[in-house]
Amino acid sequence: MKRLAVAVALALTACAQPRGLEEAKILEMGSDAIPLLREAMASEDPATSRRALELMARITGQWGSDGAGILWKRSMADAIGAARATGKPIMMLHVFGNLDEEFC
Repeated sequence: MKRLAVAVALALTACAQPRGLEEAKILEMGSDAIPLLREAMASEDPATSRRALELMARITGQWGSDGAGILWKRSMADAIGAARATGKPIMMLHVFGNLDEEFC
């Protein structure tokens, strides 16, 4: 867990494009990274909290999310898989733009 926290910290403080391998690891974790990202969003360092917010948006599919609500899927195949695994229904929302970007 400590190693993971270090990887999260490295990804959140990286400012250069393209973002590092650590970011890919966080995105691979999916919803398991949400508690760590919540902690990072509360950081006093604006760059760290901004990176955490961006990563949270990419994981949840919704800009400004704190990870407590709906976790949107990016494809119908992913949604069907999650619905089968959890027994929950699918709610489809079709919009223009990207909900995980600040000004979609």
